[in-house]
Amino acid sequence: MKNETWDLIELLKGRKMIGSKWVFRINRKANKTIDKYQAILIAKGFSQMKGLNFNETFVPITKFPSIRTLLALTTILDLEVH
Repeated sequence: MKNETWDLIELLKGRKMIGSKWVFRINRKANKTIDKYQAILIAKGFSQMKGLNFNETFVPITKFPSIRTLLALTTILDLEVH
């Protein structure tokens, strides 16, 4: 909220919140040493109901190569990112 990246809204009447879960993983190099720790917050999409929230996508993460690609394209095409 401090960075104004999202808004907290009230849940609509008669709706259930889609749950989420943290998944923790350790990525290892070929020699079995730890490369990095990874944590991903995922939505429990199996609880979505057709006709209610079935076509909505919940992806709270992005990968840095995607951001770099987007920024490179905006530079090449002389666009602005908001």
